[in-house]
This record gives sequence, structure tokens and C-alpha cells, in this order.
Amino acid sequence: MAHATVLYLGTDQGLWTLGSAGGSWRLISRGLSDSAITNVILHPRQLLTIYATTEGANASGLYRSESGGADWQLTLPGAVTAATLAVDEVKKRRTRQREDDASEVEDEPFALLVATEPLHLHRSDDGGATWQTLTALTTLAGQDEAISSLMAVNRTILYAGLADGRLCFSGDSGASWEQRAQLEGYIYCLFDHAGSIYAVTSAGILHSRDEGNTWHDCSGDFIASGGLTAFAPTSDSDSGVLLAHGRASDGPGVFRSADGGISWQRCAELDSSEDFIAVLIHPTVRGAVYAVSLHHAYASDDKGLTWERIVAPDLATINALAVAKI
Repeated sequence: MAHATVLYLGTDQGLWTLGSAGGSWRLISRGLSDSAITNVILHPRQLLTIYATTEGANASGLYRSESGGADWQLTLPGAVTAATLAVDEVKKRRTRQREDDASEVEDEPFALLVATEPLHLHRSDDGGATWQTLTALTTLAGQDEAISSLMAVNRTILYAGLADGRLCFSGDSGASWEQRAQLEGYIYCLFDHAGSIYAVTSAGILHSRDEGNTWHDCSGDFIASGGLTAFAPTSDSDSGVLLAHGRASDGPGVFRSADGGISWQRCAELDSSEDFIAVLIHPTVRGAVYAVSLHHAYASDDKGLTWERIVAPDLATINALAVAKI
């Protein structure tokens, strides 16, 4: 990692962090319940504020640390099935486009949206200090259903994927919802890219150009198994670069598309003997992307064309990856 970066790995044995300035992986789980870390969410501006979801026999819920992991507090109890940040759209776009700009120090307004079982959707506009339970989606979907994925286009426009394949839409910050489509399979991930919406389901990768009303399969010759990320187009004729992890006939891996998902190529330098669980781009460094399998971590500085292995801690199964800028 030639650029300034902090990596976080959520594992069965806690939350680990590694900075690019040197040193080794550190376990920062003190104060968390004795449970697996299933997701890691980073505050959009404050490096020391981290959110982690846990799952286990003792306790499940969303924890918050405002000290870089030195201590943690339970902020929302319950088995978490999905979570997302809803960031102001204008500032989010400016953040993606800017290079390192020390003059831009204002806080970005954001909302934290968390789904728990049984089906409840919670929203916090103060970083997790207080919560509002949004009941409209529960009424629409039914108490026995589960939210499998959440996506915030901005603080107003939200999408929720249900475990039975239903795709729901809200245009008023979650106050009301409507069903947009019935997709095939379990919805792992929803992703907004270049004016289109992508849905990763157990049946493949689907693509919509009309805000989720109609969908087209763009899976290629592999089945995605979760996360999807993308680099923005650099010109009108460019589709950007999509990266997804999944499995093809010759085994698991990370796959790359430079044509909007029409065709996919395996990232050949990555380990093809075990499943990958996450692939994420660096929030500000152009071309940088990270991928983790169940036991290994990798980094690329050229949008996934070439990769190098990052020495990972000797730990149990990796469940989640988060990437922050120092």
C-alpha cells in the first residue's frame, strides 16, 4: 500500500486494524461482546468513529467506538441483517471527485440505516446516539420477512432488498415504501453506479437503468456471491470498472468488467482456492481497490488489473472489510 490507508477486518475472533505507516495488525475489540464481527462501517469524516455489527450467542447488535476501537458501546441491540450510510448527495459526489483537499473540512451530514431481525428498519441522524424505527417497510413487507440489503442513493432515496427477492423503494427518507420489483433469488447486495442500479442475487447480477422498475441479467459466466463495487467512468464513452466476487466453473475469485457488466474476466493473480467475501475501492485514492478472501487480503493500485497480497493476521474466518483514509 503506497498510499495512506487504514484497513479493518471483521473476523470470528474480533476486529483487526492495519495502517500503511508500518507495524502489524492490532486487535481492537475490547468492549465488544464475545461474538463474531459481521460488518464494519466507518464514519464518512471522523476516522476514529467506527461502527461494528456483532453476531453470537451472548449478544448481537451494532456497536460504536469514538476512540478508534479503544472502547465500544452498544448503540443498537438486535441481529443486524443489513446496514448503510445515507450521505448528502452533493457532498458525496464532491468527495469522490476531489484529490486530497485540506481546505474541505466541513462535516458531511449523514444518516445511519440499520435493519434488524425480526424485520425492523432503524434510522439515526446523530451518528447512532438516538434512533427512529421506520415502521412503513415492516408494514409493506410483513413482520416475518428479513431485509437482506440496503442502499442509499442519497439521504432521501433508499432501496431495500428483501430475502424473498422483493425490491422496495423509498423517496422520502424511509417514511413510506413501495415495491419496485420481484427479483429472482436472495438479494445479497444493491449498488448504484453511473446512473444505474445493480443487484447481486443468488441467481446472478441484475442491472436496471430505470430506478429498479425493469431488470436485465449481466452475470456473464460466473455467479456473484455478495459484494459489488465500481470505479466511476472517466469519459462519456467509458463504462467504468465493475468488480465483484463470486464463483465460476473453475472456482471462486474476483471478477472484473470494463463494459458495464456485459463481460467479466477473472482477476488471475488472486487465490482461486477459497471464497472471497468482500471487494472495496479506496474512498479517495484513484485506482486503489482491496479484496479479502476467508483468510487472505489483497491490494491493487490499477483498478484490479494486478494485485499484491497483504500479510493478514493469523486469525479465524474473515467476515468483513472496511477501508479508510488516514
